[in-house]
Amino acid sequence: MMHMWTYKDLEFTSDLDVQKQISVGLFDAKGVRPTHLKEYENEVNGGMPFNHMETRLVGIHSMRFSPLNCQIALIPGELHSFFCLARFEGRSFLTYHIIADSQEQSNKLNKCIEDNQTLHQLMKAMSLIDQEFHQEMQKVAIFVGIKMD
Repeated sequence: MMHMWTYKDLEFTSDLDVQKQISVGLFDAKGVRPTHLKEYENEVNGGMPFNHMETRLVGIHSMRFSPLNCQIALIPGELHSFFCLARFEGRSFLTYHIIADSQEQSNKLNKCIEDNQTLHQLMKAMSLIDQEFHQEMQKVAIFVGIKMD
C-alpha cells in the first residue's frame, strides 16, 4: 500500500533492491483482522498494526513489492474497509480502502465506478448499493467533508 509514496522518485528496474522504514497503522477496520504480527524475527516485517502506529519495512526486490509486511486477513462474508495512515520523511498519507467480498459486491462497485465521474457522485452511488455500503459512505463523507443528502 505504501510503495508508491515511499519510492515515488525511483525508477522501477529489474535490479532495484531497496528497503526503508516507515511508520504505519490501520484504523477503523471492518471485515479485516490482524495477522502475522509477531511471527518474524524482526517486528518491522510483521503484519499491519491496528489502531496505532508502528514501524514497518517497505521494500522492493526482484521486481516485487515486499510481501512479508503490512499484511491483513480478510474476514469471509463481510465488506472489508479500513483507513491506512503512513508517515515517512516528514510526509503523511491517509488512504481509505474498500475490498469487495463477493463477485456480486465487486460487480456493483465496478458499475458505480464506471457510471460516476466525481468522488461525490461515486460515494452517493455506492451508498445506494446496500446498508453496509451506505454506512461506510456516511463515515467517509464526514471525514472528507462531503454532504451526502
